[in-house]
Amino acid sequence: MYKIKKNLFLFMLTIVSGSLFAKPRLAVFDLSVSGVEESVGQAASAQITEALLETGHYVILERGDLEKVLSEQQLAQSGILSEDKAAELGKMAGAEIVVTGSVSKLESGIQISARLIKVQTGEVEKSAAVIIESDSQLREAADEIAAKFTKGSSSRKADEKLVNRNVLILSFVNLKKNENFDYLRESIGEALIGPLKETGSFELIGFDEGKSAAKKLKISQNNLHSETNAAKIGETAQADVVVCGSFIVIGDAMQITAKAIETKSGRVSVSKSVQGKTDSSMFSSIDELGQSMSAAMEKELPPIPQKFIIRQAKKKWYEETLSFGLYANLSMPVSKSGEAFASAFAFQGDLEYIFLNFGGINSAFAVEGGFSKYPKAENRFEENTLTVFYAAGGLNFSYAMGFHNAISVHLKLLPGLAFSTLDSYLYDKQIESRDIMLSAAFESRYRIIDFVSAAVSGSYHLVLYKGTPLTEGVFSGGLRYNF
Repeated sequence: MYKIKKNLFLFMLTIVSGSLFAKPRLAVFDLSVSGVEESVGQAASAQITEALLETGHYVILERGDLEKVLSEQQLAQSGILSEDKAAELGKMAGAEIVVTGSVSKLESGIQISARLIKVQTGEVEKSAAVIIESDSQLREAADEIAAKFTKGSSSRKADEKLVNRNVLILSFVNLKKNENFDYLRESIGEALIGPLKETGSFELIGFDEGKSAAKKLKISQNNLHSETNAAKIGETAQADVVVCGSFIVIGDAMQITAKAIETKSGRVSVSKSVQGKTDSSMFSSIDELGQSMSAAMEKELPPIPQKFIIRQAKKKWYEETLSFGLYANLSMPVSKSGEAFASAFAFQGDLEYIFLNFGGINSAFAVEGGFSKYPKAENRFEENTLTVFYAAGGLNFSYAMGFHNAISVHLKLLPGLAFSTLDSYLYDKQIESRDIMLSAAFESRYRIIDFVSAAVSGSYHLVLYKGTPLTEGVFSGGLRYNF
């Protein structure tokens, strides 16, 4: 009896010890590629497979086993797999752990990102991102990824300086355009600031930088959630990572989606969404999104070596903006010398170039041209008409205000030249004159859509017509286009 119990104990110990010390079966999928050849992704996968095998921590499944499963599912090895799909395919191939990831071309090198996913749960157990100068260093990157997966530590030199990534948060897009919830466009992004700062892994770029970059690229506020647009804005604003997203409200239900995108490669590193109600619990849902995004970004987007950071100089204190305006005017002579002429409709066009922004006040060079034709006044005997062409250039000072800075006020001071022609029918002759003029105007503009504004203005023109002051009041209305 004792002998039977002893054998049974040894048998059970063998089973338990085998289960405790058995190496997990691991499968490595080909890494997806962005900006590099597929062969680089395949080579990176092969090097990671070899590096993980050499650690002695895993039993590596044969490539043929994976290809067989992918073939049955009609999928390509180099296809981009979601975590759930990778776990599903790994399970079909008999793996307990799978490795997926990507190889992305950066301005300063190549980034290799890899994720270790548990097949049973579909959760990412570990992740690693390594930047190398060229594909000749794939093996070094693979060794570092293997070290992180097996030991949780990096093989980088201790004295190598790491730099936090610059993160730009964009306004979230209100998909249903429900004005009652428009305030969430900014509020959701603001809820991400605190959790991201607490990680100590990121440097945050101000919201205004994103708005300025979007305006410069002519990207509408309603298209900020596009991955391509977000990456362009992030790159323009000198960000390494850009966070964008959208929200939709239907009845009392709300869903918010957020994504973290690497600007150089356009790769979506993190994507999270939350659902909730539009009652008092809504802000708890927003806070939950902020916490989950920051935790995932800290894991997926660690600091990177200083030598791989190639950034342009910080944005200077000036901003370049060009705009064109076309106006219809009502011009009225207001001086005693102008009493011989009646009011007239006129036209005016101008071009502005903003060269300085200081304390919220824009300063611009402005070039303006206009045309007026004044018929004789009804109480005058002389049959005279006065035609005036003018060109002026000077400064325009403006200040933006209101919701999303949609309203702006402008003060213009423009010296110039007036080219006048007096048609005297009484004396049957034309009298031409070139005279100095000065234009002072106060203008208000309202942005209708992102790049088109409506404008109204009141101007005072002083023309020294043959040495005699001729003044006119001009009321204008028109449209402007911002380049």
